[in-house]
Amino acid sequence: METYHVQPNDSNHGYNGPLHVSYGDSDYKLGDDYVEAAVRKGIDSTTDVNDFHTVNKAGRWPKWINPETSKRSDAAHGFIHPVCDQQDNLHLMTETKVIRILFEGTRAVGVETTFQMTIHARRLVVLSAGALSTPQILQRSGIGDAAKLASLNINVVSNLPGVGQNYQDHQLLTKAAYRVDAPPDDTISTVFLSSSETLAALSRTDRTLARNYVDAGIKLRPTEDEVLQMGPAFQNLWNKFFIDKPDKPVMYIGLFSS
Repeated sequence: METYHVQPNDSNHGYNGPLHVSYGDSDYKLGDDYVEAAVRKGIDSTTDVNDFHTVNKAGRWPKWINPETSKRSDAAHGFIHPVCDQQDNLHLMTETKVIRILFEGTRAVGVETTFQMTIHARRLVVLSAGALSTPQILQRSGIGDAAKLASLNINVVSNLPGVGQNYQDHQLLTKAAYRVDAPPDDTISTVFLSSSETLAALSRTDRTLARNYVDAGIKLRPTEDEVLQMGPAFQNLWNKFFIDKPDKPVMYIGLFSS
């Protein structure tokens, strides 16, 4: 899936995919400062803070950026556009939302979209709408907890109580803000302060919009003493979900260059 430009021969990454992972042409000065400050406080640094094992180490945060073009590397341009350009058997409908799946008995035969339009499948229906929208569509289609669907007068196709359960959102806490002496290119201020016309021009000519400006971070696990200090409620969750998983972080603390 990816072409990893940060370092060669890393077994956690791929090197011949259509999506590029790199630092682009940014030197990430504020990200480097963040990592250096963490090291001064006794937190080790790492090249890949996003591997499946590293916790309590600070690292720069690469982006989905093609370093040759400084443009954001996204799934649409990586997978869909090449097919659209080379084949005539793919029809892409934009600004069209799927409301529910259509069934004949328990067999999916198509979808209903906005504007009361229905699309019928000749072979199969593949639903891929992300972690939030996929269970919503399934539940509206009659796949989910039968009791909940019946209470909403939705015809039950399949009683699967797990659909839509255990969804966890990001719990975000913004705590500390620091004013730094940094050039505009190191922050997202240009994006925040620009008009829509300027942003449209930037999207065509500039690397500014290729970044999300979360340029460094640390995945944290508390020490044993810190777990005790946070009280019995946290201790219960710690014992249930974290204590036996040393590579599972409790939180992420990062730098947002605004």
